[in-house]
Amino acid sequence: MRMSARVRANRLNARRSIGPKTAAGKQKVARNALQHRLAVAVDRDPTLVLEIERLARKIAGDATDDFRRELAYRVSEAQMI
Repeated sequence: MRMSARVRANRLNARRSIGPKTAAGKQKVARNALQHRLAVAVDRDPTLVLEIERLARKIAGDATDDFRRELAYRVSEAQMI
C-alpha cells in the first residue's frame, strides 16, 4: 500500500517538530497549561489556602494521623479547581 503525499509530508514534518529550542520558548510553553487553566496551583493562591485547609479539616474530621490529613488536603485541593 502506497503512502499518499500528504501523509508522507505530515510524517516528515512531525519528525522535525520537537518543540521549542530556546530557553525563552521553553518557558513560554511551560506556562501553557496554567494559561489555559489546565493546571492550577491552587495551594499557591493565598486566597484559596485558607479555604483548602478549612475543607480538609472538615473532610478529615477528628483524624489525628498525618496520612489521613494529607489525603483530606489533596481532596480539598481538587475541589478548588
